[in-house]
Amino acid sequence: LHRHFDKTFNDIFITFLHWATVPVEDFALHGNETRLPLTFPFLINVTMAFRRLEMYANWLHEDGKHILEPPLDPNSMRRAEKNLKRHVQFNHDDHQQSLCWLDFMPDATAALIGFSPMEKARYYVWFIHSVMFDEKAQVNGSVLIARNMQLLPSNWIPFDFIFSIGRLYCMCSSIRVKRMISIESS
Repeated sequence: LHRHFDKTFNDIFITFLHWATVPVEDFALHGNETRLPLTFPFLINVTMAFRRLEMYANWLHEDGKHILEPPLDPNSMRRAEKNLKRHVQFNHDDHQQSLCWLDFMPDATAALIGFSPMEKARYYVWFIHSVMFDEKAQVNGSVLIARNMQLLPSNWIPFDFIFSIGRLYCMCSSIRVKRMISIESS
């Protein structure tokens, strides 16, 4: 999957190291008495990064095999991205955090009708990886914004896939989720 984004295994490792960084103050590293310059204003919890990478690998092995087989076709994912642009998108705010927008209003989800439940699930996994490999999201984190997060009959993806995709986004990927916002509107 990473090859579709022109990424290597090293790039994957780097995303998890970014996820495991913690900013520190100058005095936290050196104390007030040493006055040494701080060359890297972050600590990296490599153990935490490795545990999260293991969770991601387990997800790929256990859940991903059901969603990612046969292998994703980049052309069909780009077609889905183009058709679902109103429903799923991401960009960056003033703080360079990625803003992931999911719109579940009926007018936004009308385009979903043309996709099978498996195609939708596969596209969400593709979308998560595009956020995961976004350098600004790696450094500054991500905010998930969902409008009318309800399951309409036209949206049905089997529950186990919905749960699996949520687990990938929140608990197994290298996306640093800073906030999740649900907007209910009529």
